Amino acid sequence: MKNHYLLVYIFIFLSALSASASSTESISWGNIGFLNINKIEESASKFIYKSIPELDGIRVKMLHVRARYNSPSDFYLVGTFIHKRSFKNVKNHAGLEDWKRYGIKYYMETIDIEFNEEGNPVNVQLNEVALSVAKDKAIAEFEHHFNIK
Repeated sequence: MKNHYLLVYIFIFLSALSASASSTESISWGNIGFLNINKIEESASKFIYKSIPELDGIRVKMLHVRARYNSPSDFYLVGTFIHKRSFKNVKNHAGLEDWKRYGIKYYMETIDIEFNEEGNPVNVQLNEVALSVAKDKAIAEFEHHFNIK
């Protein structure tokens, strides 16, 4: 009888462990929606390293995923990523000269990866996100985004 209780306990423990592990790998909204976060991160990271070779070997981290559906022909899934070198100075980017007028000196480079209906990454786009004017606050903002689990 003791072995029976032990087996039940082990089964419950393993079930709970499995459920907690899978919750970080995917997100679902009951039976109406599902995102496989690990698959999005893995697929997008490979695409980033292939599309932007200078980032090969640099840690890339997902910030968020955006999904939109308007009709069967108008929908998208985009993952936004940053990397360890995303914190940048505006003076090194000629296209951001206007930002200097507002006192913005630092920005964070983000990478958007668009997925097609088969779930494959098909497009990469670099974006700039303004950070605080003060360097210490700008660094703190970047580190906050980069260190989010």
